[in-house]
Amino acid sequence: LPFSFAGVRVYGAAAPTVLRARLARRGDTVAIALADDAGAPVATIDALALRAVRDSAAADSRFRVAWRPVAAPVRADDAAVHIVAPDAHGEREPIAATRDALAGVLAALHRHVVGGDGRLVVVTRGGVAVSADDAAPDPVAAAVWGFVRSAQAEYPDRIAIVDLAPGAEVAAWCVADEPQLAVRGEHAYAPRLVAAGEPALAVPAAAWQLVSTTPGTLDGLVVRALAADALRPGPGQVALAVRAAGVNFRDVLITLGMYPGAGEAPSGGEGAGVVTALGDGVDDLRVGDRVLGMFPAAMASDVVADRRLVAPLPAGWSFADGAAMPIVYLTAWHGLIELAGLAAGQRVLIHAATGGVGEAAIAIARHVGAEVFATASPGKWPVLRAAGLDDDHIASSRDLGFAERWAGAEIDVVLNALAGPFVDASLGVMRRGGAFIELGKTDLRDAAAITAAHGVRYLAFDLAALAPDHVARMLRDVLAGFAAGALARPRPVVRDVRDAREVFRALGQGHTIGKRVLAIPRRLDPDGAVLITGGTGGLGALVARHLITRHGVRHLVLASRRADAATALADELRGLGAETVELAACDVGDRDALARLFTRRFTGIVHAAGITDDGALATMTPDRVDRVLRSKADAAWHLHALAGDEPAMFVMFSSVAGTLGNAGQVSYAAANAFLDG
Repeated sequence: LPFSFAGVRVYGAAAPTVLRARLARRGDTVAIALADDAGAPVATIDALALRAVRDSAAADSRFRVAWRPVAAPVRADDAAVHIVAPDAHGEREPIAATRDALAGVLAALHRHVVGGDGRLVVVTRGGVAVSADDAAPDPVAAAVWGFVRSAQAEYPDRIAIVDLAPGAEVAAWCVADEPQLAVRGEHAYAPRLVAAGEPALAVPAAAWQLVSTTPGTLDGLVVRALAADALRPGPGQVALAVRAAGVNFRDVLITLGMYPGAGEAPSGGEGAGVVTALGDGVDDLRVGDRVLGMFPAAMASDVVADRRLVAPLPAGWSFADGAAMPIVYLTAWHGLIELAGLAAGQRVLIHAATGGVGEAAIAIARHVGAEVFATASPGKWPVLRAAGLDDDHIASSRDLGFAERWAGAEIDVVLNALAGPFVDASLGVMRRGGAFIELGKTDLRDAAAITAAHGVRYLAFDLAALAPDHVARMLRDVLAGFAAGALARPRPVVRDVRDAREVFRALGQGHTIGKRVLAIPRRLDPDGAVLITGGTGGLGALVARHLITRHGVRHLVLASRRADAATALADELRGLGAETVELAACDVGDRDALARLFTRRFTGIVHAAGITDDGALATMTPDRVDRVLRSKADAAWHLHALAGDEPAMFVMFSSVAGTLGNAGQVSYAAANAFLDG
């Protein structure tokens, strides 16, 4: 890598549009002469020294992007503004949406920046994840960020990019010292590189579970091995290999020692996975079935569950979708429907409505035709607006202003997750005869005293205390609502279980939006095959050797355009221990061609294919951008869609170009940032 420069001279003031370079090696350095197209000198470098990266430096060379608070942004009234259209996100097919978004940004850059002296602010929504509170980045907006980062390297101080939370109102911001900004509510953040550090938790190869050992501190959240006899299902039970586990506020309270009876306990109460064994009397499920449900110690590699509390995973749902549903929807259903008897035309106040239970409660309340009032911290109001609530039905959960604002509203039902004076203020906006449903555990009141003072029913409950048959009946009712289309499929924010402490911390601080789910890593099946795109190239070959020698993989499918010419590589891999090596000639950007490889199930997928088409921004066209996207971004999306969540491993090789931005590589940076998203 470049180590030092010596003897640097610049000639003339004009910046040429064409630059020619001549390089001459001089011992351990390189001399460089730069001239314009007519041969006139532009600059010389007497000695550029390069140094090999030491292997010992690798451990100190891992970084991640952290978003740090910066000064409040100011309006950029002197800059043109290009807004990445909201319909480029969400339900649209990401490949087409990415092309449309990048074509629009490219046109705006050509119009306002290239060949002129204008400034441009590009505005996206949900393109970056500032913290654990944010959902995963939208891949379309993420690609725009990679594209703009590289454009900024060519035109410094001329281009800014600003990301807003999904649903936030659009305005134009720019801070001269911060070309990249994320705005969340009233706060602004800028990206910084920080040391990556190690994952907080390590997951063993054998069976394990996440356990809270020291109530009161998140450091007490540890991984423990599971004994084999703990995984044998008894009568009426099923054994599951867990694929995803839901995270609930109750889990955080137990870990922090704030839940009644909290002590050393396994974490998690819901999840989704695959049936691995059946106990006596279970004849309506089969080994290999995909299921969701409620079961203790769900944050684990394997669990044993009561058959009554699991159900088949709905068609089209991922394991993460399934893990996100049971507790929040059954809690909201039991509270609103079974206890409060919420009906069409009634008014319901849902506190902390952007959390998992809150989102489920809004969906169920609308399903029955109730009028919804909701509170959340002001920074989360855009989420409520995106859910269809107008400002007359939204208030803050951080102060008591809602009580004055909705005085006389005659609320029929309150679904409460707050404490202290918020409880009293909520009782003050209710009609007599209404139902106050208490979900919290830290400020339980005397039900008889509440009824006597306010004339409402005060009902607190714990879902875990309900009879299994009762829970099973509710689970069937809720799933029927999803099957009928009355309830929308959950869309959780997914994190790896090894980041559990960070997820618990964010949830405990009340910053999260929506439901959090922990993905549970799986072991590669040695009898399964691993597909490697770009498998006959240098990177693909390195990965293939690594999988055979370090992970015991015995079956490989190497896909590339020129796979037929890689027979020598196939012979080498067989010599290393592979039983089968299939060479598949395939244009991975062609979905139909790629689909023909999926006649089998893959235990792992490695996407190492990709091409570059570098050039200055001024020379870029949509066609040139498309060419690079096809092999990297398109192929990744096709693999994602074709594989579903079957593979135990899905690896995509990205590039630092999408994070830092390389001049001349806008297309490549966009494609890689798409993968990052």
